Amino acid sequence: MLFSASVQLKQVGKTAIVPSLFNINEPVIFGLPIVLNPILIIPFVLGPTIIVTINYFLFATGILPPVILQPPFTVPIFLGGFIATGGSVLAGLVQIMNAVIAAVIYWPFFKRYEKELTEQEQAEAEPAQS
Repeated sequence: MLFSASVQLKQVGKTAIVPSLFNINEPVIFGLPIVLNPILIIPFVLGPTIIVTINYFLFATGILPPVILQPPFTVPIFLGGFIATGGSVLAGLVQIMNAVIAAVIYWPFFKRYEKELTEQEQAEAEPAQS
């Protein structure tokens, strides 16, 4: 969002970057908004479904060690998986992989929403320039 053509998305990106590092995603959820957004609701539901399915398979097959404790939700990505599994670097790497998968799922929907917002912002700016 930081590099978006849309002014609104850039501002949300600036606001959300630090909280997102600590898994606090409300600025994104309500700033885009994802809530009641027909474009972004699809990846919002699809992404976690795919990620949980992959993680289930990794745990069920024993590729990932079991979770032995629940770290606070604000522990950053990689570190949370590492701590939860008692020191498995692979678990931390899987968290990073999950973030990449989510980004790939969101990308086309985000670009569509960005295009819509950019067109709207340009249309609002044109009467002011006339």
